[in-house]
Amino acid sequence: SRQNPEIVSQADIKSLDVEQGDVLIAASDGVYDNLFDDEITGLVRRNKGKDPQALATDIATLAYNRSLDESAETPFEVEATKHGYRFHGGKQDDICVVV
Repeated sequence: SRQNPEIVSQADIKSLDVEQGDVLIAASDGVYDNLFDDEITGLVRRNKGKDPQALATDIATLAYNRSLDESAETPFEVEATKHGYRFHGGKQDDICVVV
């Protein structure tokens, strides 16, 4: 398939040192626009040792429910406000999580 060089060049590439027991989460902006980092960290801590697929489902479900909540404070709302935009509540978007 033909690749769009603008999209490929915008990808985040990270190199991390990991240890036994670390939890890595890759998620779409639909997760990070609706959940604060400390909420995700709290879910991970409360579900330590849980099946990674189940944890991913829990994160995705919380993000989805928040995206539908018109009165929730979200990271997207906070950033929009900083930049002079008026936005309230969750932001509906694609939601994908891999743990």
